[in-house]
Amino acid sequence: MPKKLLIRGLKLKRFQKILLHNPLLSPTEVAMRVYNCKDRGVARVIGSQCLTRLNITLQDLLDRIPGMSDEDDMEHLVRLKNAKKQQSCDIYVTLGDDGKPKFNENSNDFIEVDDNPVQLNATRLSLQVKGHLKEKIEHSGSLTHDHFFNEIIRKAAERRKKKEQPSG
Repeated sequence: MPKKLLIRGLKLKRFQKILLHNPLLSPTEVAMRVYNCKDRGVARVIGSQCLTRLNITLQDLLDRIPGMSDEDDMEHLVRLKNAKKQQSCDIYVTLGDDGKPKFNENSNDFIEVDDNPVQLNATRLSLQVKGHLKEKIEHSGSLTHDHFFNEIIRKAAERRKKKEQPSG
């Protein structure tokens, strides 16, 4: 076996060992250490090539970091779907001299209520992960029936033109 291939294999094994024992180091940092790169761009390319040769995916790297596994993500998602917040519950309303209501928010009583924005975002994320929700939803408040039908007619005309054009 040529000496160059032997050294390359030893460096690859050293890359793997350092990467597996230091989960917080990026592949670029490991390549900088093992291959003595002077440029981070070169180290990034070498790190990527090493990961490919070792058949290590980004998901494998993330699973090694504490708190970044799929199980941890699901636990956090379940926790966020049941998020609660503390809210003041005693608000006394009295009428002031001008007849407008005055609020007394100096209460020491709190209740636990659902944190709806957090729960909504957690539900949206879980639906996106499962593939039930598209990432971009187009909202248009000014859509009228005429605009809707004109858009359908325009798209149909475009499809008709494509069919009429000779392919070649």
